Amino acid sequence: MTARYTLIAILGSVTTALAAQVAPDTDWQRSLGGSGNDGAAAVRETTDGGFVFGGHSDSNDGDVSGNHGGLDAWVGRTDASNALLWQLALGGTADDEIRDSQLCADGGSIHVGYTFSNDGDVSGNHGSADVLVIRLDSLGTLIWSMPFGGTGYDEGRAVVATADGGFVVAGFTTSDDGDVSGLQGGIDYWVFKLDDAGTLLWQRTLGGTGDEFARSVQPTSNGFILAGYSNSNDGDVTGNNGNNDMWVVRIDPVGSIIWQTCSGGTVGDGANTVATTTDGGFIVAGSAYSDDGDVVGNHGTGDAWVVKLDSLGAQLWQIALGGTNTEEVLSAVESTDGGILLACTTGSNDGDVTGFQGVNDFWLVKLDSDGGLLWQKTYGGTSSEQANCLEETADGGIILAGGSNSNDGDLTANAGLIDVWLVRLEGLSTDASDVLPERLAVAPNPSNGPVMISGMNAPGTLLLTDALGRIVHSERVTSSTHRMDLESFPTGVYQLTLRSAQGVASQRLVLQH
Repeated sequence: MTARYTLIAILGSVTTALAAQVAPDTDWQRSLGGSGNDGAAAVRETTDGGFVFGGHSDSNDGDVSGNHGGLDAWVGRTDASNALLWQLALGGTADDEIRDSQLCADGGSIHVGYTFSNDGDVSGNHGSADVLVIRLDSLGTLIWSMPFGGTGYDEGRAVVATADGGFVVAGFTTSDDGDVSGLQGGIDYWVFKLDDAGTLLWQRTLGGTGDEFARSVQPTSNGFILAGYSNSNDGDVTGNNGNNDMWVVRIDPVGSIIWQTCSGGTVGDGANTVATTTDGGFIVAGSAYSDDGDVVGNHGTGDAWVVKLDSLGAQLWQIALGGTNTEEVLSAVESTDGGILLACTTGSNDGDVTGFQGVNDFWLVKLDSDGGLLWQKTYGGTSSEQANCLEETADGGIILAGGSNSNDGDLTANAGLIDVWLVRLEGLSTDASDVLPERLAVAPNPSNGPVMISGMNAPGTLLLTDALGRIVHSERVTSSTHRMDLESFPTGVYQLTLRSAQGVASQRLVLQH
Protein backbone atom coordinates (compact mmCIF):
# COMPACT_ATOMS: atom_id res chain seq x y z
CA MET A 1 0.00 0.00 0.00
CA THR A 2 1.32 3.47 -0.87
CA ALA A 3 2.03 6.06 1.82
CA ARG A 4 -0.90 8.18 0.58
CA TYR A 5 -3.44 5.41 0.99
CA THR A 6 -1.90 4.35 4.32
CA LEU A 7 -2.43 7.91 5.55
CA ILE A 8 -6.04 7.87 4.33
CA ALA A 9 -6.62 4.60 6.16
CA ILE A 10 -5.11 6.03 9.37
CA LEU A 11 -7.19 9.19 9.12
CA GLY A 12 -10.29 7.09 8.47
CA SER A 13 -9.58 5.05 11.63
CA VAL A 14 -9.13 8.24 13.67
CA THR A 15 -12.38 9.68 12.28
CA THR A 16 -14.20 6.47 13.18
CA ALA A 17 -12.92 6.55 16.73
CA LEU A 18 -13.82 10.21 17.20
CA ALA A 19 -17.27 9.93 15.64
CA ALA A 20 -18.18 6.70 17.48
CA GLN A 21 -21.01 6.20 15.03
CA VAL A 22 -23.08 3.05 14.79
CA ALA A 23 -25.72 1.87 12.33
CA PRO A 24 -29.21 3.13 13.14
CA ASP A 25 -31.78 0.70 14.51
CA THR A 26 -34.32 -0.96 12.23
CA ASP A 27 -37.71 0.76 12.32
CA TRP A 28 -39.48 -1.88 10.20
CA GLN A 29 -38.93 -4.37 7.41
CA ARG A 30 -41.39 -5.92 4.99
CA SER A 31 -41.42 -8.56 2.26
CA LEU A 32 -43.79 -7.99 -0.67
CA GLY A 33 -44.61 -10.34 -3.51
CA GLY A 34 -46.24 -13.58 -4.49
CA SER A 35 -45.31 -17.19 -5.06
CA GLY A 36 -42.97 -16.35 -7.96
CA ASN A 37 -39.88 -14.15 -8.25
CA ASP A 38 -40.24 -10.50 -7.28
CA GLY A 39 -37.66 -7.80 -6.62
CA ALA A 40 -37.17 -4.04 -6.24
CA ALA A 41 -34.55 -2.10 -8.20
CA ALA A 42 -35.45 1.33 -6.79
CA VAL A 43 -37.22 2.98 -3.85
CA ARG A 44 -38.14 6.66 -3.39
CA GLU A 45 -39.63 8.44 -0.37
CA THR A 46 -42.91 10.29 -1.00
CA THR A 47 -43.86 13.59 0.62
CA ASP A 48 -46.14 11.82 3.13
CA GLY A 49 -43.32 9.61 4.40
CA GLY A 50 -44.32 6.57 2.35
CA PHE A 51 -42.37 4.93 -0.44
CA VAL A 52 -42.71 4.11 -4.12
CA PHE A 53 -40.74 1.09 -5.33
CA GLY A 54 -40.14 -0.21 -8.84
CA GLY A 55 -38.89 -3.60 -9.95
CA HIS A 56 -40.26 -6.81 -11.42
CA SER A 57 -42.58 -9.72 -10.71
CA ASP A 58 -43.66 -12.93 -12.37
CA SER A 59 -46.22 -13.61 -9.61
CA ASN A 60 -49.97 -13.20 -9.90
CA ASP A 61 -50.98 -13.85 -6.30
CA GLY A 62 -50.15 -12.59 -2.82
CA ASP A 63 -49.44 -8.87 -3.10
CA VAL A 64 -49.30 -9.01 -6.92
CA SER A 65 -52.25 -8.86 -9.31
CA GLY A 66 -52.67 -8.15 -13.00
CA ASN A 67 -49.62 -9.99 -14.37
CA HIS A 68 -49.65 -10.00 -18.19
CA GLY A 69 -47.42 -13.07 -18.60
CA GLY A 70 -43.79 -13.83 -17.88
CA LEU A 71 -41.91 -11.12 -16.02
CA ASP A 72 -43.77 -7.83 -15.58
CA ALA A 73 -42.61 -4.40 -14.51
CA TRP A 74 -43.98 -4.01 -10.97
CA VAL A 75 -44.60 -0.76 -9.07
CA GLY A 76 -46.02 -0.36 -5.58
CA ARG A 77 -46.57 2.35 -3.02
CA THR A 78 -46.52 1.97 0.76
CA ASP A 79 -47.47 4.37 3.52
CA ALA A 80 -45.03 5.47 6.21
CA SER A 81 -45.74 2.38 8.32
CA ASN A 82 -45.16 -0.06 5.40
CA ALA A 83 -48.80 -0.85 4.51
CA LEU A 84 -49.18 -1.45 0.75
CA LEU A 85 -51.50 1.25 -0.65
CA TRP A 86 -51.51 0.16 -4.29
CA GLN A 87 -49.58 -1.94 -6.78
CA LEU A 88 -49.49 -2.18 -10.55
CA ALA A 89 -48.11 -4.88 -12.86
CA LEU A 90 -47.20 -3.46 -16.27
CA GLY A 91 -46.06 -5.05 -19.51
CA GLY A 92 -47.08 -7.64 -22.06
CA THR A 93 -46.83 -11.37 -22.60
CA ALA A 94 -43.02 -11.32 -22.87
CA ASP A 95 -40.58 -10.11 -20.19
CA ASP A 96 -40.60 -6.54 -18.88
CA GLU A 97 -38.68 -5.07 -15.95
CA ILE A 98 -38.04 -1.77 -14.16
CA ARG A 99 -34.42 -0.84 -13.42
CA ASP A 100 -34.88 2.64 -11.91
CA SER A 101 -37.65 4.89 -10.61
CA GLN A 102 -37.91 8.56 -9.71
CA LEU A 103 -40.64 10.82 -8.34
CA CYS A 104 -42.02 13.72 -10.40
CA ALA A 105 -42.96 17.23 -9.33
CA ASP A 106 -46.70 16.46 -9.66
CA GLY A 107 -46.47 13.59 -7.15
CA GLY A 108 -46.41 10.90 -9.82
CA SER A 109 -43.46 8.76 -10.83
CA ILE A 110 -41.30 7.81 -13.80
CA HIS A 111 -39.87 4.32 -14.31
CA VAL A 112 -37.35 2.95 -16.78
CA GLY A 113 -36.18 -0.54 -17.71
CA TYR A 114 -36.62 -2.86 -20.67
CA THR A 115 -39.35 -4.71 -22.54
CA PHE A 116 -39.47 -7.66 -24.93
CA SER A 117 -43.24 -7.26 -25.31
CA ASN A 118 -45.34 -5.71 -28.03
CA ASP A 119 -48.78 -6.14 -26.52
CA GLY A 120 -50.61 -5.37 -23.29
CA ASP A 121 -49.26 -2.06 -22.00
CA VAL A 122 -46.51 -1.99 -24.66
CA SER A 123 -46.97 -1.07 -28.31
CA GLY A 124 -44.43 -0.09 -30.93
CA ASN A 125 -41.52 -2.33 -29.90
CA HIS A 126 -38.70 -1.89 -32.43
CA GLY A 127 -37.35 -5.45 -32.11
CA SER A 128 -35.62 -7.57 -29.47
CA ALA A 129 -35.58 -5.57 -26.20
CA ASP A 130 -36.44 -1.88 -26.10
CA VAL A 131 -35.95 0.68 -23.35
CA LEU A 132 -39.29 0.86 -21.52
CA VAL A 133 -40.35 4.19 -19.97
CA ILE A 134 -43.50 4.32 -17.80
CA ARG A 135 -45.20 7.44 -16.41
CA LEU A 136 -47.69 7.05 -13.52
CA ASP A 137 -49.73 9.50 -11.47
CA SER A 138 -49.64 9.54 -7.65
CA LEU A 139 -52.37 6.88 -7.42
CA GLY A 140 -50.59 4.45 -9.72
CA THR A 141 -52.72 5.16 -12.78
CA LEU A 142 -50.85 4.70 -16.06
CA ILE A 143 -50.38 8.02 -17.91
CA TRP A 144 -48.22 6.61 -20.70
CA SER A 145 -45.90 3.72 -21.48
CA MET A 146 -43.45 3.85 -24.39
CA PRO A 147 -40.65 1.71 -25.85
CA PHE A 148 -37.53 3.35 -27.29
CA GLY A 149 -34.79 1.69 -29.32
CA GLY A 150 -33.96 -0.08 -32.55
CA THR A 151 -33.77 -3.62 -33.89
CA GLY A 152 -30.92 -4.56 -31.52
CA TYR A 153 -30.93 -4.87 -27.74
CA ASP A 154 -31.72 -1.68 -25.82
CA GLU A 155 -32.06 -1.35 -22.05
CA GLY A 156 -32.72 1.58 -19.73
CA ARG A 157 -30.87 1.55 -16.42
CA ALA A 158 -31.42 5.00 -14.90
CA VAL A 159 -33.68 8.04 -15.17
CA VAL A 160 -33.68 11.58 -13.75
CA ALA A 161 -36.31 14.29 -13.89
CA THR A 162 -35.14 17.62 -15.35
CA ALA A 163 -36.04 21.18 -14.34
CA ASP A 164 -38.08 21.74 -17.51
CA GLY A 165 -40.44 18.88 -16.67
CA GLY A 166 -38.75 16.32 -18.91
CA PHE A 167 -36.61 13.27 -18.26
CA VAL A 168 -33.14 12.02 -19.15
CA VAL A 169 -32.72 8.26 -19.52
CA ALA A 170 -29.42 6.38 -19.55
CA GLY A 171 -28.71 2.78 -20.50
CA PHE A 172 -27.08 0.87 -23.32
CA THR A 173 -27.78 -0.21 -26.89
CA THR A 174 -26.62 -2.46 -29.70
CA SER A 175 -28.92 -0.74 -32.21
CA ASP A 176 -28.11 1.79 -34.91
CA ASP A 177 -31.59 2.34 -36.31
CA GLY A 178 -35.04 3.30 -35.09
CA ASP A 179 -34.57 5.82 -32.28
CA VAL A 180 -30.82 5.13 -32.09
CA SER A 181 -28.09 6.63 -34.25
CA GLY A 182 -24.31 6.86 -33.97
CA LEU A 183 -23.47 3.41 -32.60
CA GLN A 184 -19.69 3.14 -32.37
CA GLY A 185 -19.37 -0.62 -32.09
CA GLY A 186 -20.50 -3.51 -29.92
CA ILE A 187 -22.54 -2.03 -27.07
CA ASP A 188 -22.63 1.72 -26.35
CA TYR A 189 -23.90 3.97 -23.58
CA TRP A 190 -27.22 5.38 -24.77
CA VAL A 191 -28.58 8.60 -23.27
CA PHE A 192 -31.69 10.43 -24.42
CA LYS A 193 -34.02 13.25 -23.39
CA LEU A 194 -37.83 13.09 -23.27
CA ASP A 195 -40.41 15.76 -22.59
CA ASP A 196 -43.22 15.15 -20.08
CA ALA A 197 -45.39 13.54 -22.79
CA GLY A 198 -42.67 11.06 -23.76
CA THR A 199 -41.56 12.79 -26.97
CA LEU A 200 -37.92 12.07 -27.85
CA LEU A 201 -36.02 15.40 -27.93
CA TRP A 202 -32.42 14.23 -28.45
CA GLN A 203 -30.25 11.11 -28.11
CA ARG A 204 -26.54 10.28 -28.00
CA THR A 205 -24.51 7.09 -28.14
CA LEU A 206 -21.18 7.13 -26.30
CA GLY A 207 -18.37 4.60 -26.43
CA GLY A 208 -15.76 2.90 -28.56
CA THR A 209 -15.38 -0.25 -30.62
CA GLY A 210 -15.72 -2.43 -27.51
CA ASP A 211 -18.62 -2.59 -25.06
CA GLU A 212 -19.98 0.11 -22.75
CA PHE A 213 -22.81 -0.27 -20.22
CA ALA A 214 -24.24 2.87 -18.55
CA ARG A 215 -25.71 2.08 -15.14
CA SER A 216 -26.40 5.48 -13.55
CA VAL A 217 -27.13 9.12 -14.37
CA GLN A 218 -27.42 12.23 -12.20
CA PRO A 219 -28.04 15.91 -13.03
CA THR A 220 -25.20 18.38 -12.57
CA SER A 221 -25.04 22.18 -12.57
CA ASN A 222 -24.46 22.19 -16.35
CA GLY A 223 -25.73 18.87 -17.68
CA PHE A 224 -25.46 15.28 -16.49
CA ILE A 225 -22.98 12.73 -15.18
CA LEU A 226 -23.05 9.10 -16.41
CA ALA A 227 -21.31 6.09 -14.89
CA GLY A 228 -20.92 2.44 -15.84
CA TYR A 229 -18.13 0.46 -17.42
CA SER A 230 -16.19 0.14 -20.66
CA ASN A 231 -13.60 -2.15 -22.24
CA SER A 232 -12.83 0.19 -25.15
CA ASN A 233 -9.81 2.42 -25.55
CA ASP A 234 -10.85 4.36 -28.64
CA GLY A 235 -13.73 6.49 -29.85
CA ASP A 236 -14.99 8.46 -26.85
CA VAL A 237 -12.98 6.33 -24.40
CA THR A 238 -9.39 7.07 -23.41
CA GLY A 239 -7.24 5.82 -20.55
CA ASN A 240 -8.54 2.26 -20.21
CA ASN A 241 -6.34 0.30 -17.78
CA GLY A 242 -7.25 -3.16 -19.10
CA ASN A 243 -10.40 -5.27 -19.43
CA ASN A 244 -13.45 -3.43 -18.02
CA ASP A 245 -12.90 -0.07 -16.37
CA MET A 246 -15.19 2.22 -14.43
CA TRP A 247 -16.13 4.79 -17.10
CA VAL A 248 -17.50 8.18 -16.05
CA VAL A 249 -18.71 10.72 -18.61
CA ARG A 250 -19.86 14.26 -17.95
CA ILE A 251 -22.11 15.69 -20.66
CA ASP A 252 -23.74 19.06 -21.33
CA PRO A 253 -27.52 19.60 -21.46
CA VAL A 254 -27.76 18.18 -25.02
CA GLY A 255 -25.48 15.19 -24.57
CA SER A 256 -22.10 16.46 -25.80
CA ILE A 257 -19.10 15.21 -23.81
CA ILE A 258 -17.45 17.70 -21.42
CA TRP A 259 -14.96 15.17 -20.02
CA GLN A 260 -14.55 11.44 -19.50
CA THR A 261 -12.36 9.33 -17.29
CA CYS A 262 -11.52 5.64 -16.86
CA SER A 263 -10.63 4.16 -13.46
CA GLY A 264 -9.54 0.61 -12.71
CA GLY A 265 -6.84 -2.01 -13.06
CA THR A 266 -5.97 -4.90 -15.33
CA VAL A 267 -8.68 -7.38 -14.28
CA GLY A 268 -12.22 -6.00 -14.35
CA ASP A 269 -13.88 -3.05 -12.60
CA GLY A 270 -17.03 -0.99 -13.07
CA ALA A 271 -19.58 1.43 -11.65
CA ASN A 272 -23.22 0.81 -10.76
CA THR A 273 -23.98 4.20 -9.28
CA VAL A 274 -22.88 7.85 -9.28
CA ALA A 275 -23.88 10.53 -6.77
CA THR A 276 -23.19 14.25 -6.74
CA THR A 277 -21.57 15.74 -3.64
CA THR A 278 -22.05 19.19 -2.16
CA ASP A 279 -18.45 20.19 -2.92
CA GLY A 280 -19.16 19.88 -6.65
CA GLY A 281 -17.55 16.46 -7.02
CA PHE A 282 -18.87 12.94 -7.45
CA ILE A 283 -18.95 9.59 -5.68
CA VAL A 284 -18.73 6.68 -8.14
CA ALA A 285 -19.15 3.16 -6.82
CA GLY A 286 -19.46 -0.41 -8.01
CA SER A 287 -17.03 -3.31 -7.89
CA ALA A 288 -13.33 -3.97 -8.43
CA TYR A 289 -11.69 -7.29 -9.20
CA SER A 290 -8.32 -5.65 -9.80
CA ASP A 291 -5.62 -4.91 -7.25
CA ASP A 292 -3.42 -2.70 -9.38
CA GLY A 293 -3.68 0.50 -11.38
CA ASP A 294 -6.20 2.75 -9.64
CA VAL A 295 -7.39 -0.02 -7.28
CA VAL A 296 -5.59 -0.33 -3.93
CA GLY A 297 -6.44 -2.70 -1.08
CA ASN A 298 -8.59 -5.40 -2.71
CA HIS A 299 -9.48 -8.04 -0.09
CA GLY A 300 -9.95 -10.92 -2.55
CA THR A 301 -12.27 -11.78 -5.45
CA GLY A 302 -14.45 -8.70 -6.04
CA ASP A 303 -14.65 -5.79 -3.60
CA ALA A 304 -17.11 -2.96 -3.22
CA TRP A 305 -15.16 -0.09 -4.78
CA VAL A 306 -15.73 3.62 -4.14
CA VAL A 307 -13.98 6.45 -5.99
CA LYS A 308 -14.23 10.18 -5.27
CA LEU A 309 -13.78 12.51 -8.25
CA ASP A 310 -13.58 16.28 -8.32
CA SER A 311 -15.70 18.40 -10.67
CA LEU A 312 -13.20 17.87 -13.52
CA GLY A 313 -13.00 14.09 -13.13
CA ALA A 314 -9.68 13.90 -11.24
CA GLN A 315 -9.53 11.09 -8.67
CA LEU A 316 -9.23 12.39 -5.09
CA TRP A 317 -9.36 9.05 -3.27
CA GLN A 318 -10.51 5.46 -3.57
CA ILE A 319 -11.32 2.65 -1.18
CA ALA A 320 -11.91 -1.08 -1.69
CA LEU A 321 -14.24 -2.62 0.90
CA GLY A 322 -15.11 -6.23 1.63
CA GLY A 323 -13.79 -9.66 2.55
CA THR A 324 -12.48 -12.74 0.80
CA ASN A 325 -15.72 -13.36 -1.13
CA THR A 326 -17.58 -10.97 -3.44
CA GLU A 327 -18.95 -7.51 -2.60
CA GLU A 328 -20.54 -4.91 -4.85
CA VAL A 329 -22.01 -1.42 -4.37
CA LEU A 330 -25.38 -1.04 -6.07
CA SER A 331 -26.40 2.40 -4.75
CA ALA A 332 -24.65 5.37 -3.10
CA VAL A 333 -25.78 8.74 -1.73
CA GLU A 334 -24.15 11.59 0.15
CA SER A 335 -25.79 11.85 3.58
CA THR A 336 -26.92 15.13 5.10
CA ASP A 337 -23.95 15.13 7.50
CA GLY A 338 -21.47 14.93 4.61
CA GLY A 339 -20.82 11.21 4.85
CA ILE A 340 -21.42 8.57 2.17
CA LEU A 341 -24.01 5.79 2.42
CA LEU A 342 -23.53 2.63 0.36
CA ALA A 343 -26.04 -0.14 -0.36
CA CYS A 344 -23.96 -3.22 -1.10
CA THR A 345 -24.30 -6.97 -1.45
CA THR A 346 -21.80 -9.18 0.38
CA GLY A 347 -20.92 -12.85 0.54
CA SER A 348 -18.13 -12.43 3.12
CA ASN A 349 -17.80 -12.62 6.88
CA ASP A 350 -14.28 -11.29 7.27
CA GLY A 351 -12.24 -8.24 6.35
CA ASP A 352 -14.55 -5.23 6.61
CA VAL A 353 -17.69 -7.40 6.95
CA THR A 354 -19.12 -8.66 10.23
CA GLY A 355 -22.49 -10.18 11.07
CA PHE A 356 -22.92 -12.16 7.84
CA GLN A 357 -26.03 -14.38 7.93
CA GLY A 358 -25.69 -16.62 4.87
CA VAL A 359 -25.13 -16.83 1.07
CA ASN A 360 -25.50 -13.09 0.28
CA ASP A 361 -26.70 -10.29 2.56
CA PHE A 362 -27.71 -6.66 2.27
CA TRP A 363 -24.60 -4.77 3.40
CA LEU A 364 -25.06 -1.17 4.50
CA VAL A 365 -21.87 0.89 4.83
CA LYS A 366 -21.24 4.46 5.91
CA LEU A 367 -18.02 6.31 5.05
CA ASP A 368 -16.85 9.75 6.08
CA SER A 369 -16.21 12.39 3.41
CA ASP A 370 -12.59 11.20 3.00
CA GLY A 371 -13.51 7.53 2.49
CA GLY A 372 -12.90 6.35 6.07
CA LEU A 373 -15.15 3.49 7.22
CA LEU A 374 -17.49 4.75 9.99
CA TRP A 375 -19.75 1.72 10.36
CA GLN A 376 -21.19 -1.27 8.54
CA LYS A 377 -24.06 -3.69 9.10
CA THR A 378 -25.49 -6.73 7.34
CA TYR A 379 -29.20 -7.54 6.95
CA GLY A 380 -30.71 -10.81 5.80
CA GLY A 381 -31.32 -14.46 6.53
CA THR A 382 -29.74 -17.82 5.77
CA SER A 383 -30.63 -17.66 2.08
CA SER A 384 -29.79 -14.83 -0.35
CA GLU A 385 -30.44 -11.08 -0.36
CA GLN A 386 -29.39 -8.34 -2.80
CA ALA A 387 -29.62 -4.64 -1.89
CA ASN A 388 -30.25 -2.61 -5.05
CA CYS A 389 -31.12 0.85 -3.78
CA LEU A 390 -30.99 3.13 -0.76
CA GLU A 391 -32.23 6.60 0.02
CA GLU A 392 -31.81 8.84 3.03
CA THR A 393 -35.22 9.76 4.39
CA ALA A 394 -36.41 13.22 5.41
CA ASP A 395 -35.98 12.42 9.11
CA GLY A 396 -32.36 11.32 8.62
CA GLY A 397 -33.20 7.62 8.46
CA ILE A 398 -32.50 5.20 5.61
CA ILE A 399 -34.64 3.05 3.33
CA LEU A 400 -33.11 -0.02 1.65
CA ALA A 401 -34.74 -2.02 -1.15
CA GLY A 402 -33.89 -5.15 -3.08
CA GLY A 403 -34.79 -8.82 -3.10
CA SER A 404 -34.71 -11.74 -0.67
CA ASN A 405 -35.63 -15.41 -0.61
CA SER A 406 -34.97 -15.90 3.13
CA ASN A 407 -37.62 -16.49 5.76
CA ASP A 408 -35.50 -16.20 8.90
CA GLY A 409 -32.90 -13.94 10.45
CA ASP A 410 -34.03 -10.34 9.95
CA LEU A 411 -37.01 -11.42 7.83
CA THR A 412 -40.36 -12.44 9.25
CA ALA A 413 -42.18 -13.55 6.08
CA ASN A 414 -41.61 -14.74 2.55
CA ALA A 415 -44.40 -15.25 0.01
CA GLY A 416 -42.37 -17.70 -2.05
CA LEU A 417 -39.11 -17.74 -3.99
CA ILE A 418 -37.73 -14.15 -4.15
CA ASP A 419 -39.67 -11.22 -2.65
CA VAL A 420 -39.26 -7.46 -2.70
CA TRP A 421 -37.63 -6.63 0.62
CA LEU A 422 -37.83 -3.14 2.17
CA VAL A 423 -35.85 -2.24 5.29
CA ARG A 424 -36.54 1.09 7.03
CA LEU A 425 -33.92 2.35 9.49
CA GLU A 426 -34.69 4.95 12.12
CA GLY A 427 -33.64 8.57 11.95
CA LEU A 428 -31.28 9.89 14.60
CA SER A 429 -33.01 10.63 17.90
CA THR A 430 -32.43 14.09 19.39
CA ASP A 431 -33.26 16.01 22.53
CA ALA A 432 -36.28 18.31 22.21
CA SER A 433 -33.95 21.31 22.56
CA ASP A 434 -32.07 20.24 19.42
CA VAL A 435 -35.08 19.91 17.12
CA LEU A 436 -34.92 22.31 14.18
CA PRO A 437 -37.33 25.22 13.97
CA GLU A 438 -40.20 24.70 11.57
CA ARG A 439 -38.98 27.55 9.35
CA LEU A 440 -35.56 28.96 8.55
CA ALA A 441 -34.78 32.65 9.10
CA VAL A 442 -33.82 34.08 5.69
CA ALA A 443 -32.95 37.74 5.01
CA PRO A 444 -33.44 39.66 2.87
CA ASN A 445 -36.50 38.00 1.42
CA PRO A 446 -37.26 38.92 -1.37
CA SER A 447 -33.60 39.10 -2.38
CA ASN A 448 -31.61 40.08 -5.47
CA GLY A 449 -29.16 37.23 -4.83
CA PRO A 450 -27.19 37.06 -1.57
CA VAL A 451 -29.12 35.86 1.50
CA MET A 452 -28.21 35.12 5.11
CA ILE A 453 -29.79 32.05 6.67
CA SER A 454 -29.71 31.83 10.47
CA GLY A 455 -30.99 29.73 13.34
CA MET A 456 -29.69 26.48 11.87
CA ASN A 457 -28.58 23.33 13.67
CA ALA A 458 -25.42 22.44 11.77
CA PRO A 459 -23.84 20.52 10.20
CA GLY A 460 -26.31 19.90 7.42
CA THR A 461 -27.14 20.48 3.79
CA LEU A 462 -29.02 23.47 2.39
CA LEU A 463 -31.09 22.67 -0.69
CA LEU A 464 -32.52 25.22 -3.13
CA THR A 465 -35.66 23.91 -4.86
CA ASP A 466 -37.35 25.65 -7.78
CA ALA A 467 -41.09 26.07 -8.39
CA LEU A 468 -41.23 22.68 -10.12
CA GLY A 469 -39.85 20.90 -7.08
CA ARG A 470 -36.40 20.33 -8.62
CA ILE A 471 -33.28 20.64 -6.48
CA VAL A 472 -31.19 23.17 -8.41
CA HIS A 473 -28.44 23.84 -5.88
CA SER A 474 -27.06 22.48 -2.61
CA GLU A 475 -24.43 23.62 -0.12
CA ARG A 476 -22.95 22.16 3.07
CA VAL A 477 -23.34 24.30 6.21
CA THR A 478 -21.18 23.96 9.30
CA SER A 479 -22.44 26.83 11.49
CA SER A 480 -25.75 28.26 12.66
CA THR A 481 -25.46 31.22 10.23
CA HIS A 482 -24.66 30.85 6.55
CA ARG A 483 -24.41 33.17 3.53
CA MET A 484 -25.68 31.84 0.21
CA ASP A 485 -25.02 33.67 -3.07
CA LEU A 486 -27.81 33.11 -5.58
CA GLU A 487 -27.17 35.80 -8.19
CA SER A 488 -26.80 33.23 -10.96
CA PHE A 489 -30.31 31.82 -10.49
CA PRO A 490 -33.22 33.33 -12.43
CA THR A 491 -35.95 35.43 -10.90
CA GLY A 492 -38.65 33.28 -9.33
CA VAL A 493 -40.02 31.59 -6.23
CA TYR A 494 -37.85 28.97 -4.54
CA GLN A 495 -37.74 26.97 -1.34
CA LEU A 496 -34.69 26.74 0.91
CA THR A 497 -34.55 23.53 2.93
CA LEU A 498 -32.05 22.54 5.60
CA ARG A 499 -31.59 18.82 6.16
CA SER A 500 -29.55 17.75 9.15
CA ALA A 501 -29.47 15.00 11.75
CA GLN A 502 -31.89 17.08 13.84
CA GLY A 503 -34.59 17.21 11.19
CA VAL A 504 -35.80 19.33 8.29
CA ALA A 505 -36.61 23.06 8.19
CA SER A 506 -37.53 25.24 5.23
CA GLN A 507 -38.48 28.73 4.07
CA ARG A 508 -39.97 30.22 0.91
CA LEU A 509 -37.57 32.54 -0.93
CA VAL A 510 -38.33 35.06 -3.66
CA LEU A 511 -35.50 36.09 -6.00
CA GLN A 512 -35.95 39.44 -7.77
CA HIS A 513 -32.99 40.56 -9.90
